[in-house]
Amino acid sequence: MLASCTVRIELRCRADAAYDLTFDTARFPALFQGFGLVPPIRAIHSRGKWLRHVEVRGGAFDEWVTSARRPLPGPGWHAYLLRDLAPPLRWLVRSADACWTFTPLTDGCRVSWRYAFAPRGRWAAALVAALLQTQMRPAMRRCLLALELEAARHPPF
Repeated sequence: MLASCTVRIELRCRADAAYDLTFDTARFPALFQGFGLVPPIRAIHSRGKWLRHVEVRGGAFDEWVTSARRPLPGPGWHAYLLRDLAPPLRWLVRSADACWTFTPLTDGCRVSWRYAFAPRGRWAAALVAALLQTQMRPAMRRCLLALELEAARHPPF
């Protein structure tokens, strides 16, 4: 059984600009400030086209991009797996995946960001679900709003 959370929001920025920021290893860390028990991202290091090493307060993990399509002219996405999670999350979760989708709109874009975690057992499932809803969801929402502000620095429509 997976524990998941999704944040959907309409942003007043171009879909391609929002998409590009999710791959920008220099600018994205400042956008993800964390929330509560979810730590902020300190740095992202590219290790090839499809692998990134993400440093957070208290640990690090790898992101393996599994699929990506830039959102022009239509919808786009960016999917990835989390590997080598650091404790304490490693004690609760076997694996994790995430997916961003970007849908162009007339005056902006619709972004959906989903995380799904496979808890290590039934004993961990309720705790992981609660952490996703109370800690990860606000962190994701905060990040998306920061992403909108950063993407708005690009030329207007």
